[in-house]
Amino acid sequence: MAWASRERQYMDKFLELGFYYVTDRGVQKPQCVICYDVLSSASMKPNKLQRHLTSKHTAYADRDRAFFERKLTTLRNSRLDKQGKCSQTNERAVEASYRVSLCIAKAKKPLTIGEELIMPCAKDMVSLMIGEDMVNKLGTIPLSNNTVHMRICDMSEDITTQNIAAIKQSPWHVIQLDESTDISSCPQLMVWARFIKDDYFFDEPLLCKSLETTTKGDDIFKRIETFYHENGLDFNKLIGSTTDGAPAMLGKKFRIQSQIATSRP
Repeated sequence: MAWASRERQYMDKFLELGFYYVTDRGVQKPQCVICYDVLSSASMKPNKLQRHLTSKHTAYADRDRAFFERKLTTLRNSRLDKQGKCSQTNERAVEASYRVSLCIAKAKKPLTIGEELIMPCAKDMVSLMIGEDMVNKLGTIPLSNNTVHMRICDMSEDITTQNIAAIKQSPWHVIQLDESTDISSCPQLMVWARFIKDDYFFDEPLLCKSLETTTKGDDIFKRIETFYHENGLDFNKLIGSTTDGAPAMLGKKFRIQSQIATSRP
């Protein structure tokens, strides 16, 4: 998938939320000046940076800018030059954390498996096959429950951003809707999109949201309409939709296809 045409840029006021930035292959990514975690470029938003600060560093949430400036100085002093060992080690540890988190998500395993099973096993294997020095390097890879959760959320948001950007570039697209109830009896709406990119058809997930009220056709349509407006998607390019055949999708009064058709100017 191609990156979105506009990448979010770092703003000086983000330091008040405890974040500076690193540049990865020309893309700015926010870095926490307290724990040094590097988030995805899609997290370069005040609300996401604030969430990291309040959830992971509650004790520092009310500190002033001067405090974070001192932390930034410490961070800068810990860095070497752009090609330095410290910088490379940190980048590799973050990349390894993302790769393991992706494997955990694909395997549908509990997020705690990273620090409870994967890391101990990896250390034992490296200790026997390579040596203790490399075991210490493995210890720099963040795999806590919260970190793995954040990595998966970052990747999910990044995929959605890329898909939205591709749909905007496509001359048209169609969607497929499915509404079902999860194990906690909460109704979930899943929307897939088919669009054209580089002369090829792509089928990608576009939306997965819970329905907070009822599961009537009108509620489902409003959820889709809100998503389109929030992300700048054009209803005029939506030329068709299919459903799972549920009553909420096929009802005479609020049939989804009819509402989508009438919503276009």
